[in-house]
Amino acid sequence: MARKLTKKTLAGQPLVRRPQVEAELSELRKLGQTELIERIRGSSGGAKGRCSTEAMMALLRDGQSERVLNELIVRIHSRFASVAEHKLKSRNAFSEEALENVMSAFNEALAADIATRCEKLDFFEASFSLAVAGFIHSEVRREISRRLRYVSMTPTDDDEDSGADDADAFVDVDSLSLRLSHPEREVFTQQLLAVLSQLPRELRDVAVPLALGVPKESTDPNETTIATMCQIKRRAIQYRQERLVQKLANFKE
Repeated sequence: MARKLTKKTLAGQPLVRRPQVEAELSELRKLGQTELIERIRGSSGGAKGRCSTEAMMALLRDGQSERVLNELIVRIHSRFASVAEHKLKSRNAFSEEALENVMSAFNEALAADIATRCEKLDFFEASFSLAVAGFIHSEVRREISRRLRYVSMTPTDDDEDSGADDADAFVDVDSLSLRLSHPEREVFTQQLLAVLSQLPRELRDVAVPLALGVPKESTDPNETTIATMCQIKRRAIQYRQERLVQKLANFKE
C-alpha cells in the first residue's frame, strides 16, 4: 500500500492522490521488476497502459531497486522538462537559461527527497502539472525581471531623467517569494494580488504592464507601450512607478 501524503493544503488538509492514481499504484506494485520497467519504458506519448507521472513519482519516492529507480528518474526528468518548457513559453518567460535553472532546482529537490523521504514534493503526486507550475513561479518572475532590467539598461536619449528600474517594483518582492515553501508562496501570491487589486487604478494600469515587460515608450508608433496604453508621458509613468515601488516596499515589510 502506498504511503499517505503528509503535506497540507492551505485549508490544513493533507494532499491526496487522485483515485485513479491510487488504483494505478496498486496495480504497479504487483508487477515484478522486469514487468515494471517495461511499463515505465512504455510510458511515453499516448501509449496504452502508460504510467502517470504522479504514479511514477510515488514509486520513486517509496524506494526502488537501482534499475527501476534509474528508469523512473529518466522518465520523470523528461516529463518535468516537457511540462516546464511548455509552461515557461505560455508565460512568455522561456529561455534556455530559465529552463536550465528550473531543471537544476528540480534535480536538487528530487535528490534531496530521495535521500530524506521528506514531504516537500508531495504535491507532485497529487498533481504533477500544477506542481510544475508552482515550481517554476520564481523563475518566471526572475526571467521577467531580468528582461526588464535589460530594457532599462539600454541607453536612451532621456537616460538622465530615468527613475527606478522597471523591475524595482517587483524584484525585491520576488526575492522574498524565493524563500517561501510552495503553500506559503500560494498565500503570498494571493496577498500580493490583493494588494495590487487595492491600488488606485492609475497605479494598477502601470503595475500590470510593467510586470509583463511592456516598454514604457518606443520610437515605433505601432508598438504597444505603457505610454500609449495609459495615454500618459514617460515622466508620469516614472512618477507612478515610484509610488508603486513604495507601495510594494510597504507590502514586503
